Amino acid sequence: MQRLAFMHHRAAKPKRVDRGALVPLAWISRCGARLRIGSTGMMQRHALCLAAFAAVMVSQGGPLASKVNAQTQPAQRVAPCKAPAPVCKAADAVFAISSFDPFGSAVRIAPKLLVTNRHLIADARTAKIAIGQGRKITADVIATAYRNDVVLLYAPDLPPGPVLRPGFGSPVGGIYTVGASLSRPPVVTVYERGRLLAMAKRSLPSSRLHHTALTQRGNSGGAVVDARGRLIGIAASGGEGRYEAIPAAALTRLLQRSGPNQAAAHQQIGVAYRQCFEALEQFRPRQLLREPRNRMPTLMRACLATGDRQLYDLAAQALGRVRIFRYAIDLYERSVALDPGSLNARLGLAITLVFARQAERARPHVSTLLTAIPQEPRVQRLAVQVGKVTQDEALIAQALGAIKTYNPGGMAAARRFLAAPLRSQRRRPEHPLKRLRPRPPPQSRPATPLAPRRP
Repeated sequence: MQRLAFMHHRAAKPKRVDRGALVPLAWISRCGARLRIGSTGMMQRHALCLAAFAAVMVSQGGPLASKVNAQTQPAQRVAPCKAPAPVCKAADAVFAISSFDPFGSAVRIAPKLLVTNRHLIADARTAKIAIGQGRKITADVIATAYRNDVVLLYAPDLPPGPVLRPGFGSPVGGIYTVGASLSRPPVVTVYERGRLLAMAKRSLPSSRLHHTALTQRGNSGGAVVDARGRLIGIAASGGEGRYEAIPAAALTRLLQRSGPNQAAAHQQIGVAYRQCFEALEQFRPRQLLREPRNRMPTLMRACLATGDRQLYDLAAQALGRVRIFRYAIDLYERSVALDPGSLNARLGLAITLVFARQAERARPHVSTLLTAIPQEPRVQRLAVQVGKVTQDEALIAQALGAIKTYNPGGMAAARRFLAAPLRSQRRRPEHPLKRLRPRPPPQSRPATPLAPRRP
């Protein structure tokens, strides 16, 4: 009690106040005492005097004026840009939107037509587009049967502005992501330059463009452009320095498979997106106990119905965390088959296979990763571990070379691991949730008669 009282006393101790700050209060008090307007009460008179004082300060350009002007001045729709001029000009064709996902972006590809990600829309029929100065307009979602993470928006009230045309071929002069930030209100920002990791394969419709240009939440649906300002992709997903974009060539197929006659397929795909996201948000390991063991989990079925390989990865991560390796591996393998250039999906597959103690199946994926991103510490550790288990001396030598080049401090740990005896690689159980089942209550011991007391 004494300690609490002492803390309260210290918290209640008045701070030193500038006497100049008390002048407006004194003036308002005297004004309220002298002001007589009918039967107006003292509080109302003080409020009138406070409003008059604020008006005088704003008109004279005092400190209150700068605060009022800063609050009333509309925020810029596009942030200042230091990138090449064509890239900065491309930012005028990118808009912040909100729909099923409240944070997203869209790119204008025609005077009244925009393109964005399907996962931002799901089964919603409209989207709100921020056009600056606090104004928003409504855009209609155009039905499409195209199973990729892109969809078209029609905005009849969109003001005139620049249009981004799809560019084909390899990007020139680096890659930039242009998308809306998470600030309030959102501001379209050009992020730092990145480089190309892998081009999309034309033979695989779900293949994506892989790059290192910074992409954050809110940038989904934004533009991925090169130094010439050409639209080479629509920002979609990624992380850990490896990001993905829907190639600009996919817009041609999107336009061909969009229209009112695609409404039924469009609604089916949109509902699948919503159900997948809801299943991901509500996923709990104990839910699997109520499902048959030989049946595909509800989460996996919901995300497979979207046809979006990025959602395959998210579902695989959720199942892998609770050691449902069979279905997690299946999802990752489907994702890699749809887009072999996805390093994040291949890395997730390799890690899951190693945890499931299937090093032989992980070896080709680890070798591919070690060639593509040798600077990644996790890939280096995976290569050493898989090389030791599979007795692949070439893989071990390549991994030690990468560690020596990019992470010399980890060489000693790698040597110790290789010198240690190999543990048993027996496969782990595929459905380890038995430990989550309610345990039976412990059996109570039989009551023992108390010994008679001695007299």
